[in-house]
Amino acid sequence: MKYDKAELNDVEASALEPASVNTHTSLSSPIKVYLFSTIGFFGFALGFVFASLLGGGNSRNPNINDPTLTTTPTFASPPFLYTKVLDGECGQSAESVELQMFEGDGDNESFNKVEKCAAACVENNDPLNYDDDDVWNNFNLVGFIVNPTSGRCFCENTNVVFGRCETETTVETDSYDRYDFVPLDAALIGECSEEQGGREIRMFEGNGDNDGGVQEQIMHCGNACLSKRQPLNGDRSMWDGFHVEGFIVHGSGRCYCENTHVFDGKCLGGSVVKETNYKRFNLPNMETGTYFEAVKMLKRGGLLYSNNTELNSALIDSRNTIHTINELYFGFDVQKNQAYCGISSVATILNSLKHEMDVQHADMPVDAVYRPYKYATQSDVFGPCTNLNAILTDEVNGLDGVMMFPYGTTLAQITTVLQCHLNGGVPDEGGGGGGEKFRINMHLMNPADYDVDKFRAIIVEAIEKGMKGEGGRVLVNFRRGEIGQPGGGHWSPIVAYNSDSDSVNIMDTAKYKFAPFWVSVESLYESVVTVDACGHWNWPNAQYFLSEEEKGGDYVEAEVRAKVGCQSRNRGIVTLWKK
Repeated sequence: MKYDKAELNDVEASALEPASVNTHTSLSSPIKVYLFSTIGFFGFALGFVFASLLGGGNSRNPNINDPTLTTTPTFASPPFLYTKVLDGECGQSAESVELQMFEGDGDNESFNKVEKCAAACVENNDPLNYDDDDVWNNFNLVGFIVNPTSGRCFCENTNVVFGRCETETTVETDSYDRYDFVPLDAALIGECSEEQGGREIRMFEGNGDNDGGVQEQIMHCGNACLSKRQPLNGDRSMWDGFHVEGFIVHGSGRCYCENTHVFDGKCLGGSVVKETNYKRFNLPNMETGTYFEAVKMLKRGGLLYSNNTELNSALIDSRNTIHTINELYFGFDVQKNQAYCGISSVATILNSLKHEMDVQHADMPVDAVYRPYKYATQSDVFGPCTNLNAILTDEVNGLDGVMMFPYGTTLAQITTVLQCHLNGGVPDEGGGGGGEKFRINMHLMNPADYDVDKFRAIIVEAIEKGMKGEGGRVLVNFRRGEIGQPGGGHWSPIVAYNSDSDSVNIMDTAKYKFAPFWVSVESLYESVVTVDACGHWNWPNAQYFLSEEEKGGDYVEAEVRAKVGCQSRNRGIVTLWKK
């Protein structure tokens, strides 16, 4: 129900006070958007010089005349973009105010009623239902509702967060559609090359179909991409799997939506900047405020540790994050020495799966300290199967293969230890395992076989299976130096992935050194494709042939490398899930 003048005059003055900064996103569109106030929007727009928006010839269509400007254009209002966020409107509260722009009785008969409504709100037209000249001064404009048939229109100050109204009441109705404003980011002069999966969808030819000045052309192009209108260079199936990161506009009005991300003036994902007469604008795909700061930090190659609780929580709580943090935290513990990162990781995985394991089939360790409760520790993951097939252990003679040259555990050893516990033994030579309950996958990350996209896909698949209760887990063996940490090779579980920052969360087993942290997929990939000088050796029996001095750490490296049969191998990841 809309306020009439009398009702609006009765609204408490506090209802017109500016709202605090909030995070605004849309669930009804695959593009996540920022909402913003009129003041913030105008302040943003005034910072750009639009003279550069018109340039020379068009290499895509040389027959298009390219207009130029000799002076900086001026506009009554800056370009504004909007996206539909609700089929309906938000319910009313004491804090919500609606300013009516059109009655819908013939006063909004334009071809594009939505655009005319948006323009009236952005330009702060006099409301029909409020006669206070100062009403706009205290109004935090975040969106508008419009009746698509009559054009009846109201500007709104109620936030929509993750597809839900802040008033906690959403009125689903065919009478109104709710739109939120989207900020515009001038990203670069030129465009991104169509490499590494970069795609473009054409919205306007530039032959008069995108008329108006620079302001209108940008607005029309951006809104066409946001609404995913019919492409000119294909059918609607082009939108399948296409995430709109931004758009490019030529001086003629010719326009393409792009799925290549641009950050700090650089095209990401293997694409490079092409110097053309197009201008690129970014559309936001992340929340504002704290979340944006977290994403920005990771996009720039930084690490984000969990002791930065505000930024870490923003990432974990995002709708664009998938994770198994709760499952793995159940049995997570610090590695008991500096070589046991792999063993600690295995214990963490086993404990996280103990309620999903077939106890009659799988070998779930039971530490004497916790008997009769099944709980794996780093002391009891060793047994006959692991001793025979993976890691030399002899408590009587004080032998611990993890603490002897070549120290630590390889990709194949960790995979075998997991096979021993989760599948009751290792597969036979033919690759069979009979009653295997878990699929355990060892990925030796040779860059000739795995690019960063395949690496990412493997991680995401396992985490998604974990979220579905299918036991999906990921262990990674990486080298710290490549991600900016001191140290060498290391094992830890990967427990989360955030798509906006394209980063993963590593639950670091060496928590005496580092808290769990976020790192970009690209940085982690570079650290995983590094070479371990003894990534493969004749385990476990080769260590028997070391002398007592060599077993104790007194050795000539070249000699012990030859004795155990060291071979160089890339590092990698291990994924698993229930069959």
